Amino acid sequence: MSKRLITIILVGLVLVVAGVVFISNRVETKKYGYIEGQLSYPSDYIPRQVVCAKNIKNEKKYCTDENVEEVDGKSFRLKLPVGEYYVYAYKPNTTPRWGGFYSNEDNDLISAIVEEGKITSNVNPWDWYRSSDWYESWNW
Repeated sequence: MSKRLITIILVGLVLVVAGVVFISNRVETKKYGYIEGQLSYPSDYIPRQVVCAKNIKNEKKYCTDENVEEVDGKSFRLKLPVGEYYVYAYKPNTTPRWGGFYSNEDNDLISAIVEEGKITSNVNPWDWYRSSDWYESWNW
């Protein structure tokens, strides 16, 4: 092989390696944390529920229906990418429109902040009496 061909091959390899390193450094690795809370229901019992968190920034939803039973009711823990979320729960085979939302006493939605490696506690979707008028605009 000529020196010129070897030089071209070596330069090509260096460029490929540099490109791979550049791309791998640009790929974001997802950082995760957790939200957890108690479930409620406007009745004598707490039925099985789907718990969802909707990312406020990109509107991506993450849901689970695997609840952990406790002595005094049910709780949940949901692993989520770092971000800010609105959280709600509803009975399977129904619509979130009639679900319980994480909100304050004035029925304003509260966002849950998920930080890397941390657990955000007391995210309790208790507001089952929220007006459904706002629901359509949120694309739940």
